[in-house]
Amino acid sequence: MSKQKIIKNNIIKLFNKIILSLIVINAIIVGVDTYPALSYKMGNYLTLISNICLTIFVIEIILKIIFMQKNFFKNCWNIFDFIIIFISILAEFSPLSIFRIIRAIRILRFLSVIPKMRVITQVLFKSIHSMQGIAILLCIVLYVYAVLTTHLYSDISPKYFGSLTESFYTLFQIMTFDSWSSGIVRPILSSSPYAWITFISFLLIASYIVLNIGDWNYC
Repeated sequence: MSKQKIIKNNIIKLFNKIILSLIVINAIIVGVDTYPALSYKMGNYLTLISNICLTIFVIEIILKIIFMQKNFFKNCWNIFDFIIIFISILAEFSPLSIFRIIRAIRILRFLSVIPKMRVITQVLFKSIHSMQGIAILLCIVLYVYAVLTTHLYSDISPKYFGSLTESFYTLFQIMTFDSWSSGIVRPILSSSPYAWITFISFLLIASYIVLNIGDWNYC
């Protein structure tokens, strides 16, 4: 490797470290901004630092476009960074305060700057295709049990199973094991002793589908 290439690679590595540091700083600013007291005291400083970070990010994108020209938009990660920065600019200078919340998306640049995060993200996106079938299967199971539980328990527990949408949401809550026994099922058992069959069977089927996502992903 020539001396020029070594220098070029070192400069690129240094530049990437600087960008990564700015992303970390931006992430801290976004977090601090969620505390009203700190945001009130340090609001001007936070805005200044945030704008400096954004300015450097914009310069980075411009330099990449200048040096890479048409090849810039042939790289998916460059397009990803471009969209993130473009949205950040709109959010930063928008008169609507709600759009300022969107500046948190700059943290997503961790995915493009860190090589290992790129690999993980690419693997996740590649696995989406095979996971579509699993998601559809899970939705079918949820829908069938939502219809069943609405018919069976709407009178007993209208709060949780009063309608199809409420049943769907409740079953999703049960699937996450969030207070499913003491809060939802046990009160129903006092009126319908065999209701446990419905909920246990649902949990077994849903849990089996979710727990085997990793295995089915490679089928």
